[in-house]
This record gives sequence, structure tokens and C-alpha cells, in this order.
Amino acid sequence: MHRRGSAILTLAFIAALVVGVSLSFRWPPAPPEPAVPAVSPGGFVGIQTCTRCHPQQAADHATSGHAHTFARATESDVAKRWHGRSFRDPERKYEYRYRFGPDGLSTTIPAKFGDQSFPLDFVFGSGRHAVSFLTLVPNREGETDGVEHRVSSFGSDERLALTPGHRGEQARQKIEEFGTVHLRASTELDRCVECHTTTGTIRGPDIENLLPNVTCESCHGPGAEHVRTQEQQQPAVESLQIASRWTAQTQLEMCGRCHRRTDQLSKPPEKQDYKIVRFQPVGLSQSQCYQKSNGHLMCTTCHDPHHAPVKDAAHYDRKCLECHSKDLSVHNSCPSRRQTGCSACHLPPIQVHPGFVFSDHWIRVRTPDDLPIFSEHKATLKSD
Repeated sequence: MHRRGSAILTLAFIAALVVGVSLSFRWPPAPPEPAVPAVSPGGFVGIQTCTRCHPQQAADHATSGHAHTFARATESDVAKRWHGRSFRDPERKYEYRYRFGPDGLSTTIPAKFGDQSFPLDFVFGSGRHAVSFLTLVPNREGETDGVEHRVSSFGSDERLALTPGHRGEQARQKIEEFGTVHLRASTELDRCVECHTTTGTIRGPDIENLLPNVTCESCHGPGAEHVRTQEQQQPAVESLQIASRWTAQTQLEMCGRCHRRTDQLSKPPEKQDYKIVRFQPVGLSQSQCYQKSNGHLMCTTCHDPHHAPVKDAAHYDRKCLECHSKDLSVHNSCPSRRQTGCSACHLPPIQVHPGFVFSDHWIRVRTPDDLPIFSEHKATLKSD
């Protein structure tokens, strides 16, 4: 009875937040449309089916960040660990408090709304870099928009800080006290779901046809036809996207769907822009190593997509030396060190937010012109 009463109060609170504002939302939503079939018409079978024949790849995949990109908050260990935590907004000067219960994770802003809670329903991010939360809310036109929570956690210590892109944001309506509104009409909300799940369709306040996380079929395509031919012992058909048929360009485009490509940026990439390190395909595509490799340098040259990225710098140094021989008559080689330290100098780790570190894939010789930009960036991080 207590759980039901709590849910009713939460719905009433959201209704109070979203009525009568310029970007108006409606709560409760209109009656849902009939549910779509549980089996995706696109022929997706899920990683459990793939595991039956590919157990090693599935076991490797389970160690990767791709295997943990999305969850409902009710099922998330990260969400559970937010219980009892609080965060003081450095700009708005009020405090968020968090509680995990039978209905999942919720937050309150006592200084603004007393003990009325706002639900944080979906968890985005593996936790290797960051974790953010999303809540789906219906607007007055009957469409579903999303609220990206203003607070995220970063790094292995799950440090709480403002979500990237939220600094300087003004709350134009009450609901924006809890985060930034992403309009469904802009397609940005759908892209978030597409990149963090294998399949999922936003329908009202929920996500249906959900296969969470970035799994086999995210890269290889729907597996139903492949499974059918294998089970019936028929000749294999080319129904899947197989790595042996990928070129450097098609692979870069595939990974870039979510890790970003140059054509998805609002302006041409600049090598001094430290934020570019978040978009590995963008940096790699600008590198002479990629451009002059005649298609030999690919994402999978250094990374096994089924496994967590290797952390040993020597692994990447060996990859560099496969092309850059110590024999100067054959290949260009570094005049400083011929065998070690390649990645530390030419693909350095750069912190774009406290606890948010990426290796710069814009492989190049660093110049003194780069240093003022990165020094200024480090000073900014210290002030956050």
C-alpha cells in the first residue's frame, strides 16, 4: 500500500511540474497504444541466442563497456549505490538528494520542492567513464520527450558532478530544475536509445522491444536468418555483417554511428579541441596513419570489439611498430624512442572532465602550439 501511495504522489508531483509552461508536458499520459509484438519484426534474436554457438565471444563481450551501456534503474547496481547520496549544485546552490526503493531511483530538491521526488528511470553508460540518467515524460501533444538528469557520476569512484553540457544551463521551467529536456521531435532522444541499446522503441514513458546494451547484433545485424539456416543445417547465407567483409572506411562509419564521425559534428574538427578525444573515429580519420595506410589501419587493428580495451601501453606500441619499423630505410620511425612509448606520446590520455579520460586518437606529433590549449584545459578542470 505504501509503494502504491508513493507512486501516486510522484505522478501528482510531475503533473505539477509540467503544467502551464512554454514546453508543456502532460501527466498522466493518454492510454497506451496496443503493445508491439515481443519478437522484433526486424529479426533480432538477442545475445542469449548468439551465446549458444559463440560462448567465447559472449564471455569476452561481458567484460566490455559495450555490455553495460543501458539499464532500467530498478535493475542497476549503479543506481542502487546512489541511495543516500547528495550533491550540491555549484551553480544553482541547492542540493539534490537520492533514494533507491522498490520503484527505482529518485531525487529530491528540498530547497525547491520539499520531499517531492522525481524519478530517474533509465541508466545510460557503463560506468567506465560516466553514468547518466534519463526520464521519459509525455508532452501536451502526446509525444514523449526526455529529461536528462543534471547530475552524473564519473570515474571508478563514481564522483558526482554536473552532466557534460549542463554547465550554464538555465531552468526555464520547473521540470528543468532536474535536468535538460530533449525533445523527441529533434530525433536526439531516439539516437540516445539507439546507441546505448541493440533495439528499443520509445513508447510513452517506457522503452519497448528492448534489447539492452550494445551486443552482437548492434554490429553484425539481425541474426534470425543466420540462426534459422544454422539450426536447419542449410548452407550459410550472407545475412550478417561479417568482419572479413569490412573495409577501413565501412568499419569507421559503423563505429562512428555512435562514437561520432566528422560529418556528425557542427564544425570541422580542430586538433587543439581537447573534447575531440571523446570521438575516436573523428580523430583517427584525421590522422596520417589512417589516411596513408591504404586501408590497413582500422579500429580493429588495435581493439578487439568483443573484449574490453587493453590497458597495457606495450600492446599499442607493438601495433605501431608493425608499420613503423626501426629500420629507417623501410619506414619512418620516431627519432626519440624506436621501440617504446609510442602511445604515450602520440595517443596520450586526456581528461575531458574529472574522472572522464579518453586516449586521443588523432595520432600525430605534438607541437608546442598544442600545449597552451591543454594547459588552459587542465586549469579549468581544477576549478570545477
